[in-house]
Amino acid sequence: MRSNFLVLSVVLLTAFSCSRREAYRALHLGYEYEENGYPDRASRSYEAALLASPDDAFVLQAVGNALLRREDFDRANELYLRALEVEPAYLEAFEGLILAARAQDQNDAALGWLERAAEVVPDYDPLSEQLVDIYVTQDRLDEALGLLERLVETRDEAWIHFRLGHLRVQLRDYDGAVSAFERTTQLEPLNPNGWASLGTANFENDQHDKSIDAYLRALEIDPHDDSSLNNLAWVYATQGRNLDEAICLSRQSLRIRPDTPQYLDTLADLYYQKGDQERALKLIRYAIALGPESVELKLHLQRQLTRFERGPLGRV
Repeated sequence: MRSNFLVLSVVLLTAFSCSRREAYRALHLGYEYEENGYPDRASRSYEAALLASPDDAFVLQAVGNALLRREDFDRANELYLRALEVEPAYLEAFEGLILAARAQDQNDAALGWLERAAEVVPDYDPLSEQLVDIYVTQDRLDEALGLLERLVETRDEAWIHFRLGHLRVQLRDYDGAVSAFERTTQLEPLNPNGWASLGTANFENDQHDKSIDAYLRALEIDPHDDSSLNNLAWVYATQGRNLDEAICLSRQSLRIRPDTPQYLDTLADLYYQKGDQERALKLIRYAIALGPESVELKLHLQRQLTRFERGPLGRV
């Protein structure tokens, strides 16, 4: 009996392997026909692959992709779903369903598949990051926060803390933002972005000395970080200290990114504090003339212009 069972197993395994090889050959042939402009032949080859191995998740997903390229969305979705029945955590099948929904402008359906994929394949970071981006774009900040907090509980990874920090800044939870960015810098001490973000969170939290330390650390790692150059100069400007050093920092940021309204504003403010009203007015008017898109920035620049027109501050 045992020998008969072994013989049967070998026969079935051989048949399975042969059918899979046949399916993969048909897929390869279908790709070639498709690339060389023979869509009908390609379709026949893809159907042959399905007939040879109808329960192979890879084959189902690959033919689904081919149908998606031909905008046969219903059939493509059918094959993606069959692939998920075979392998419930098959990431590529989820990606196909998401792409198919987006191609038909079915954004809610795309989001639903993305949420399900992130739940089924929680360790695949791009899915979670994409989901956070969508929540933030749609102003669903509580859902973005909930997702990131769940991830933090199970995975102590820098990118999660980094995204959580930026979300907390957006929610004006500056204590929470500082805590998240501090953990980011602990996990990735040589990443200047973590230090720069910590500097911003500390500044918003009125911890200016800590903000300066963080920006200096970011610039140690990346001396050409124009944002940190400008932000450090701005911290000095708000404190009215180290103005000459701040002017050097501000000029460096503008050499890297000229005609940036925020950076011009920083330099204008510094010159104003140094008593150079003429140069301050010239810079702030130029910043306004650049026409920044942000309404908030436009209003700030106009307030700066009014302030500078009152007369030089003359602080040395």
